[in-house]
Amino acid sequence: MDYPEIPGYTILGRLGEGGMATVYLARQDKFNRQVALKVMALHLAPDPSFGERFQREAHIVAQMSHRNFVPVFDVGQHGEFHYMSMEYLPNGNLKSLMAEGLALNDGLHIAREIASGLHYAAGKNFVHRDIKPENILFREDHSAVIADFGIARQMDSDTQMTVIGTVVGTAYYMSPEQARAETIDGRSDLYNLGVIIFEMLTGEVPYDADSALAVSIKHVSEDIPLLPAQLEAFQPFIDKALAKKPEDRFQTGEEMIEALDE
Repeated sequence: MDYPEIPGYTILGRLGEGGMATVYLARQDKFNRQVALKVMALHLAPDPSFGERFQREAHIVAQMSHRNFVPVFDVGQHGEFHYMSMEYLPNGNLKSLMAEGLALNDGLHIAREIASGLHYAAGKNFVHRDIKPENILFREDHSAVIADFGIARQMDSDTQMTVIGTVVGTAYYMSPEQARAETIDGRSDLYNLGVIIFEMLTGEVPYDADSALAVSIKHVSEDIPLLPAQLEAFQPFIDKALAKKPEDRFQTGEEMIEALDE
């Protein structure tokens, strides 16, 4: 199998592939350590805006000094290949973990870790915009790590890499303000996390439909679903986490953590 050649790295295999980049398992030769090497898709290279977006993601993650964010070790360009190397997280993602079966206490512990990371990010004026189970990865010690900042944005930045009025995110986890393509802040990320917590509790997302548009409309207009009777103690938490208006939700990650502790 042909792999891109990046000086200083020996690519060992493919970890995953998306529309914009492929992630490889690689050895960083200088330190003889395994890393996740993210390489932008070659067919995007002729358009400089994709390179700018890729570099922007690297710079965002590089500013995140928090145990629940994946750290970036290196970023660069070799020929037409834009790349960044990050910590290799070998224990899969939250989507797979939930499919296998997740104990309630373990799920709440993961939720606390993600809320802590989001609290930190909001304090840095960053909003992730795509918090979902696939973007929550795990270290060997099972600590949860937020990954994939491809559509993240600095809230006070003058750089607008997405068109105003376009919907950005994943429909099942999207906040109402995301669905309406409005300006969002860290409370939108906390809504995304609220959806994940609902899913961890029930095994289902709160809103489902035949199309992404229909799901988005439900986030905006449908009542918050009721939890099963055995989980009714969590209903006030879910009602606040999934409130339609940002001002009615948890305002910070710390506030969400305090509610989970209660």
